[in-house]
Amino acid sequence: MEELVRYARAMLMVQLQLADAAARHGGSQLKLDVLLSDAGFGPKEIAPMLGRSATAVAKSISRARAGRKAGVVDKNDSPGEDDV
Repeated sequence: MEELVRYARAMLMVQLQLADAAARHGGSQLKLDVLLSDAGFGPKEIAPMLGRSATAVAKSISRARAGRKAGVVDKNDSPGEDDV
């Protein structure tokens, strides 16, 4: 089981690096912290993946959710369940 978890974590890190590189070169920056939160990760799990503090991640996620509730669609935000 540990080997499967290590493999899944490695694949996630590769995907994060690819998404980050695409965002840097493609202009539209993805909110990777919001995407990971939507996938079920908590700020403490997300922070080391993105090289940010858990507090910064939590604040970013909080702002994105507040924007969703207010009906503000941030072009940098991930699609919500209603947007899919």
